[in-house]
Amino acid sequence: MNFLIANYGFPPNPGVGGRRWVKFAKYLAKAGHQVHVIHATAEGAATSTWEDDANTAGITRHDLPRKYVFDNPHFGNNQRVAITHRIKQRVARSWYQATSNRRFYDQAFRWKEPFLALAENLIPQHNIEIVVATGAPFYLLEYGAILRSRHPQLRLLCDLRDPWFGAINYGMAGLEGKRLDTEKQIFRFVCEHADWVTAPNPTILESQSVSGTTIPESKRYVLSHAFDDDDLPTDCSAAVPDDDVVRIVYGGAIYGKSQPVFDSICRGLDHMREVDPDFYQHVQFDLYINDRLPSELVQRHGQRLHVIDQIGSEIHKKVRDADWSMLLAAGHYKDAMTTKFFEFGRSGTPFLVFGESGELMDAVEKNSLGVCLETSRLGQEPGVLLDTLRNGFQPNSAYFDAHCYQSRTDELTRLFTTN
Repeated sequence: MNFLIANYGFPPNPGVGGRRWVKFAKYLAKAGHQVHVIHATAEGAATSTWEDDANTAGITRHDLPRKYVFDNPHFGNNQRVAITHRIKQRVARSWYQATSNRRFYDQAFRWKEPFLALAENLIPQHNIEIVVATGAPFYLLEYGAILRSRHPQLRLLCDLRDPWFGAINYGMAGLEGKRLDTEKQIFRFVCEHADWVTAPNPTILESQSVSGTTIPESKRYVLSHAFDDDDLPTDCSAAVPDDDVVRIVYGGAIYGKSQPVFDSICRGLDHMREVDPDFYQHVQFDLYINDRLPSELVQRHGQRLHVIDQIGSEIHKKVRDADWSMLLAAGHYKDAMTTKFFEFGRSGTPFLVFGESGELMDAVEKNSLGVCLETSRLGQEPGVLLDTLRNGFQPNSAYFDAHCYQSRTDELTRLFTTN
């Protein structure tokens, strides 16, 4: 089969927005399929962790210049350039507010014409059979639906990596009036023309309801995240610790709505320091993040927190050698088995999940993958954190055997060939 994938953040762009579909593209190409990808031109010095995957034979990349003006690149000490950029953003915001009914905080907002022009050339030239459009940015799903309406022989898969309606970012929060009406029309158009609408968990699919319009049941398909064996350490045996530290490792972004979660962790550490100060001194959170932690947590327990810049695929070794792999179940992520869930779970290290009850905690508890500490429980019973770290946990790592990207791509191929 011949594929055209629309993925704005596909490598060489840095960031996790390109990971899901570069993995599918890699294993589709390895199976002998031809994969063409339209993505945004990469800017800056940062590179993708998954560039090697994108270089798999059978994948051809086609980049389009970015037209989104609301990115905030790092300008260093060049204040003149930074000020000029902010002025351009204000002018653009005023212009779009006055002249457009569309959501202009979507990165693909001004991509419609160049995207469709490029896609219209690629479809006949490479005998494209299946178009995949993944969002965010969500307007890529609309552009895929336009291609489907123009070319009835195509099959269209629209993939929601994140919630569209109900999102707190991408300019969706507070959307109202004509812009909200326009967004609803786009959603209906996508639902009408897509052959499949996928998401990594059922909650995203079930939550997308707009004025009575929902994703038809016959088009919904849960296409879970997975792990790639090629990313994991070849030596699966954990290093023998040379200290008596109880090490909890977290890697990735700090999600929105995480403040109450960290407040509860802070109370748990308060209790631990008071009840068993010696054990407290041996607990260490290694946080591989590029975000700031809540100031109260840092002030009260800074010595137990090691904040380290993200280290790409090397994080897998850190998780493998740790006592616990920390996950955050905050906001809509409480119902999301993210990429970290599958990659880090494969390491054999038990999960320590902080946050709200939902599908993530249910999966961890049901499959004996670790311990879940709900924010409300930890607030009322702060001693549960100390008890958990003292007792340890032996996870059921065999659960992840069926969740590699090779198997998931085989599942995807069966979807295309049997429906």
